[in-house]
Amino acid sequence: DKLTVNAGLRWEPWTPPTDSLHNLVGFVKGQQSTIAPDAPLGMVYPGDSGISESMFSNNFGLIAPRIGAAYDVRGNGRTVIRGGYGIFYIDPALTIYTRTVSTQPSVLTTSLVNPYSFADPYNGVAGGNPYPFTRRDPSEFATFKYIKPVSGGVLDPTQNKGYSQNWNLTLEQQFGKDLSLSVAYVGNKGTDILAAMELNPAIYGPGATTGNTNSRRTYAGMSAMEIATPYQRSDYNSLQITATKRASHGLTVLSTYVYGRAKDNNSSTIEGSGAYPRSSSDPDIDYSWADFDVRHKFNLSVVYDLPNSTSATGIARALLNDWQVNGILVLRSGLPFTVKSGTDRSLTAVGQDNGDLIGDPTRLSGADQVQQWFNPAAFAPAALGTIGTAERNSLRGPNAATVDMAIFKNFPIGPRARFQFRLEAFNVLNRVNYSNPNSTITAGANFGRILGAGD
Repeated sequence: DKLTVNAGLRWEPWTPPTDSLHNLVGFVKGQQSTIAPDAPLGMVYPGDSGISESMFSNNFGLIAPRIGAAYDVRGNGRTVIRGGYGIFYIDPALTIYTRTVSTQPSVLTTSLVNPYSFADPYNGVAGGNPYPFTRRDPSEFATFKYIKPVSGGVLDPTQNKGYSQNWNLTLEQQFGKDLSLSVAYVGNKGTDILAAMELNPAIYGPGATTGNTNSRRTYAGMSAMEIATPYQRSDYNSLQITATKRASHGLTVLSTYVYGRAKDNNSSTIEGSGAYPRSSSDPDIDYSWADFDVRHKFNLSVVYDLPNSTSATGIARALLNDWQVNGILVLRSGLPFTVKSGTDRSLTAVGQDNGDLIGDPTRLSGADQVQQWFNPAAFAPAALGTIGTAERNSLRGPNAATVDMAIFKNFPIGPRARFQFRLEAFNVLNRVNYSNPNSTITAGANFGRILGAGD
């Protein structure tokens, strides 16, 4: 009677969507397309060997176990231990597919390094201006001549579907009639999450310049090429404490505190954003605190129904009764950020080089925190040909605190309706919650400065 267990096994076959316009483009290293023979080596299309209409392979072997248990320690429902574990598969964001619609032969996207001018960007480019460009149907792929180097986006024709393992262990205790406390360990682990990276970085070597980027690309015949591939991973572990006072004598209180640690190798899953790992060959070099990692967070909400007057009558009763006061307090520690070089120091054309850490980044004693959140002299642009030694998200920005309040007055209208007067105030203490500082070395005097604030 004290122990309850729920367990299940979920079968989640993956049948990825297809594109009726046949815009999907994939990449398989070393495979030459027979559907589009003039395509650069590696670019493949539905109908090529091993390539399905959906580009991603169907996977009918995905099994997601779930188990949860609750143990009533004393059998009176006042002390309960709960735990659970489950695997949850993650469908790729459909925006991942849209990047391929900018890739030949369906659509033409060009990438120029150091164009001649804005007015005449194709001056000196072999073949001249390729526009206007007529969209090709799959029946024309066999004879289509590519305008090289090809740029755009491709998909990794994988059958690996990203998944998250979630687990928790919670102790709940009730005190008296209306107080309860919950202390929980909550964690999850993300694996094989589909996200974008640069497929075709340039290789640094003697004589490398921004002007010869495309000739140094990893794969010939292509310039900048984004690939959606399952490389992302993440880990989250937290202590979560919740105290609740259920409504009594007009007062309801809910408070939570979370100490959490979130890490990943890239927090962006948006295609086309350019927020790639610094290194396409080793994305785990950026495994660090997640962009959204908040180490400490405390929330407190209070709802108080003011006592009604029992002696007032008429208009006085209508004005004095049915008032409610609400308040919400939110405190959180600062978000992490990365110091960036601001230019392509690695000459890979990925554009995500960090700075080099050359000193102690702690703010100098006496320095104004807005003008110098960290010591800018502790960083330098990455050495030429490198991606920077400063770790991703190694610094923390300002914390934040807000207090919001509201006053409600209800005017009953018959037995089923009411009119409500509401007065709300946000950030009533008018506290300035600063944004993260400018962390790009090429920002000059603004490097290290805080230039904005939230609401």
